[in-house]
Amino acid sequence: MEDTSEGRIWVLEKYGIKIQTINASRQCISILVTYGNDPPLMKSVVYASCDKERRKELRDELRRTSNLANGPWLVCGDFNSTVTIEERLGGAPSFTASMSDFLKAINDSSLLDVGFAWSIFTWCNNRSGKGHKWVRLDRMLINTSWISSLPMFKANHLTRSCLDHSPVLMSFNDDTVDFPRPFHFQRMWTTDNDFKRVVKEAWEIEVATTPMFKVLIKMKQLKMALKEWNKTIFGDVNSNVQKAEDEIVKAETALLSSNSDADIERLNSAQANLKVALLSKSYFESRNPR
Repeated sequence: MEDTSEGRIWVLEKYGIKIQTINASRQCISILVTYGNDPPLMKSVVYASCDKERRKELRDELRRTSNLANGPWLVCGDFNSTVTIEERLGGAPSFTASMSDFLKAINDSSLLDVGFAWSIFTWCNNRSGKGHKWVRLDRMLINTSWISSLPMFKANHLTRSCLDHSPVLMSFNDDTVDFPRPFHFQRMWTTDNDFKRVVKEAWEIEVATTPMFKVLIKMKQLKMALKEWNKTIFGDVNSNVQKAEDEIVKAETALLSSNSDADIERLNSAQANLKVALLSKSYFESRNPR
């Protein structure tokens, strides 16, 4: 685990992944990330100051760090800055010198914006009426070496629950490939009175083949029966989270168009529902580990 001296930025190390600190300041921490025998990746995590002059120090730091990037380099976090007028809704609509300075720092550091999935905005002040503001403060930037090494890299702006910022999730998967999900036995199944009946009925289906293949086919039939039964009985644990997230998306979309108090209340309600759904899911998963 690495963090800046004031604890503003934390980088957590997962087992099997090694990190080495290159530089750490109040607004940015840069590390080398190594997994197994793969070539190291450089990552800079940003939490920019709200002060305009101090943000200039961050931009100069990124320019210096770019000279150390001999391979893939990712810069991500809260930059507290925008580069276009479209990245701000509410407040001052004009192009500012700060935007120009930030854009120049990105270009000077040979970085490119990854882009994003879903809403352009990652921060909201959660105020009512004319004081309501939406801004894209968080982003991911990469160099050309990162693009060559990890072409399937994506950034997703997730839904906000009780936070003012949207979490930004980076993924490396190609969504066009649909891999089959492995079967996992869930302990929570045994708490349902219908579980034994489902197992019994699936196992008693007659199969005309050799004894060895009979067992294999029966196991496959049982897994299919349990998956369908789980989807009907316990599927609401996950579906409630998805429904709550979908409602947040709809509420935010409506609020961006109307900026009305009613839609603000609708968004607050959706965020509260998501929090409850996530707590419920966490409870079930803790009591029924795979």
